[in-house]
Amino acid sequence: MPHKDKYYSIENGQILVHVFKGEIDYNNIVESYQYIHENQLLKPEHKGIISHCLDAKFNLSKEHKQLFINCIETNIPRHIKMAPLIDSTDIIYPMMHAAVIPNHMLKPFSTIEGAIDWIINQ
Repeated sequence: MPHKDKYYSIENGQILVHVFKGEIDYNNIVESYQYIHENQLLKPEHKGIISHCLDAKFNLSKEHKQLFINCIETNIPRHIKMAPLIDSTDIIYPMMHAAVIPNHMLKPFSTIEGAIDWIINQ
């Protein structure tokens, strides 16, 4: 698995949780979403992905942003909600991405309860 990622399902299999640790750059993110796709971790019952980034530090450069966008478009079905879980000023990164990935549902959260509610109930 890329950079010690961990994956598991919650909410009766409706949500795939993807745990990031350590420093994250766009290459790590792309590798992780490719891993999810290539290993068929998203099942028909999944409604969304929570990317748990509470124990991670972002190191993102603008020149690699398009790589991330292309990866999402290629590897994540449009009906899957993506909820990055971030409790720092790094929350700005997924907020910026949400505006440039109009065909996907992406919304950052600072609590897992908020992310779960959005994926399951909204």
